[in-house]
Amino acid sequence: MSQGDGDSGDLAAALDAYETAPAIMLACEGDDMVLASANEAAREAFGDRCEFGRPLREIAPEVDQRTKDLMDDMAGTVLATGQSVTRPAHRVQVQSDDQAPFEVVWDLTFSPWFAADGSVRGVLAHGLDVTQVARAGQDPADHLHELIAMQDALLPEFLPVLPGVEIAGRYLLAEDEFSAGGDWYDAVALADGRVALVVGDVVGHGVAAAAAMGRLRSVSHERLRSGADLVQVMVALDAFAASVPDANAATICALVLDPAAGQLEYCTAGHPPPLVVRPDGRSRYLRHSGAAPLATTGEMTVAVDHLERGDLVVLYTDGILERPGRTPAGSTVELGQMAADAASGPHPPRSPGPAERVCQQALEGMTRRSGYADDIALLVAQVTGPLAPLHLDLVADHRALPTVLEALATWLESMRVRELDHIVVQHAVEELVTNVVEHAYPTAGAPGWLTVDAALLPAGDVEIRFADGGVWVPPYAGDGRGRGLGMVRGMVDRLVVRGGDDGTVAIVRHRLSRPAWMLTGTSTPGGRHRSELDEGFTFAADAAGLHLTGSLDHTALDDLRGALDDVAQTGRVVVLDLEGVTRLPSSAVQALHVASRDAADRGQDLVLYAPAGTTAQQVLELVRLPYVLTLNR
Repeated sequence: MSQGDGDSGDLAAALDAYETAPAIMLACEGDDMVLASANEAAREAFGDRCEFGRPLREIAPEVDQRTKDLMDDMAGTVLATGQSVTRPAHRVQVQSDDQAPFEVVWDLTFSPWFAADGSVRGVLAHGLDVTQVARAGQDPADHLHELIAMQDALLPEFLPVLPGVEIAGRYLLAEDEFSAGGDWYDAVALADGRVALVVGDVVGHGVAAAAAMGRLRSVSHERLRSGADLVQVMVALDAFAASVPDANAATICALVLDPAAGQLEYCTAGHPPPLVVRPDGRSRYLRHSGAAPLATTGEMTVAVDHLERGDLVVLYTDGILERPGRTPAGSTVELGQMAADAASGPHPPRSPGPAERVCQQALEGMTRRSGYADDIALLVAQVTGPLAPLHLDLVADHRALPTVLEALATWLESMRVRELDHIVVQHAVEELVTNVVEHAYPTAGAPGWLTVDAALLPAGDVEIRFADGGVWVPPYAGDGRGRGLGMVRGMVDRLVVRGGDDGTVAIVRHRLSRPAWMLTGTSTPGGRHRSELDEGFTFAADAAGLHLTGSLDHTALDDLRGALDDVAQTGRVVVLDLEGVTRLPSSAVQALHVASRDAADRGQDLVLYAPAGTTAQQVLELVRLPYVLTLNR
């Protein structure tokens, strides 16, 4: 939630909040995680050891080794992925020379500290003592719930969307805490257009195995992104596992696929080999590459194979083979048949692609028949044809925006990107096309022209180029314009605008992804099609406030303003429920700013309700318009 305008007063308030926060807060930088900043609570807890330049592991030597390893894993994950990691209700064993051993419970969060160029400079560590809450029984999370939270935080949140290959993944966590934890998977887009797929299985279960899994995934992810080849990646994993007892004898299947050439290089380090499924339903298992489990023999041999267009390659962990009442040999045959049926069998219109169907149907079918006793990871990739770019030549009038949005939605749906990417990209497109239509051709006469080109780049970025022959008119301070471009810059990964006498070119670049599901049962995650989300704007007023639903575009603004005027006299607090809003462009944001200011002038509070994950929450967070995530009903 954002408030204020980012001036020096807000900065001073933020620094004061950091300094006086009851939680321990540390900023550490570099691969060695040396201390760069600490708040008052941290200095009181660690005393003289809270010294700038000291490695994080040396600040609290009295905590148990498991906690130190966990913090290393969390920090490594943040540095490698740029994503926050949370470990709720972690039990810390404390032992020092001057007092008897005791246990405390902490909520731990490690977040990325970004440098000015966007790289991960270090880690922001946040620790809150929740011992009294846990002992009072107010937090019912048991060991399995903690493990689920940790496993979920260490696994990839999303899978890349890449040209020439479609990727799907599932992780099914065992319901027994003594059997859960330790399996993992990852998909890494490489700069040259290839993709690396990895699944692994750590010996043992529980928190220790999950922690070892997270550390192995961090090593493989970093090595792959650095440009190392498959042999070098496996050698690095083998050397790392030799120094981490919980990672000894872990098994890994890793492969690097060139979707354009169909070339496949892989290593089965003590792990079951990949399954290849043809579009006609035939299937085959690749031969073992000959490598042994990590930290055993040191031999990391690789093998090669070839895939044709339409082929799927399936990576999995042995939890899907070693099921109650099934032999591994019988399960191997069953998996091949299940995957082949899912890939080639009949399916209803608008069903998921073959890779998603194999993940979903193979997992559900095999576990429904026998149950399961161990974690199961599935990672499937299908070699597809090249994705045709999108090109539109348009007249820059009122018909341009719906034409572009419809064509872009269809193009994105063909890649099965996650819903948030639809929202982000379509908001950016709406702002830029509207900007051309309303401002590029200010003189009277025939409308000008607009071209839109979209392409999926090798590393998984969508690039959309907008070009017109009009005049670039920069926004003037205080005239209300320019907010749309600020929104776009905040939502997408990159926006470049170049204006000149011969026209303007705007280029948007954004990384696309699709969900990576972690399940605690075999239920199928549902979803809605885009057409179900792009509904017309409606509103309803009741005693609880004003409830908005649908696309709040410029055509609905008059209705919104009228509705706000109607509820202006209803009381001191007016709630605007934005949960059902599917589109919130800058024109609507500006109307909300004005409504908030007018309400304040009347002595009212206009409360914007935008639950986490909704379109409204994403937009309001970016434009720094205050909102609430929950309501007291």
